[in-house]
Amino acid sequence: GDDSGDDSSDDDESEEDPEGEFQERFRWGGQKPSHWKRAQADALLEVLECQGYCVSSWDTFMNKLPKVCSKFSQVELRRMAWSMVLIAICEVATSEALGEVK
Repeated sequence: GDDSGDDSSDDDESEEDPEGEFQERFRWGGQKPSHWKRAQADALLEVLECQGYCVSSWDTFMNKLPKVCSKFSQVELRRMAWSMVLIAICEVATSEALGEVK
């Protein structure tokens, strides 16, 4: 996917397929309020990385986010935060599995 951070409109503006089911986007930017720009995702990731292993509430986490993330609901911010964590876990597992194969 294109993760260049280009905020120009893209050709996958529709988030629903012909059957009306939700389709995950694969590009940064877009015109809809729910579309993440790369800078917003980077800001969320930076706060996520600073959390370490401490147990803190979502409210505390949300209060640490910069203004660039303020347009998103708490549900959307949680969804993106969990997405980032799960992607990181998958990348590490894949890397370790490939290392074992070699």
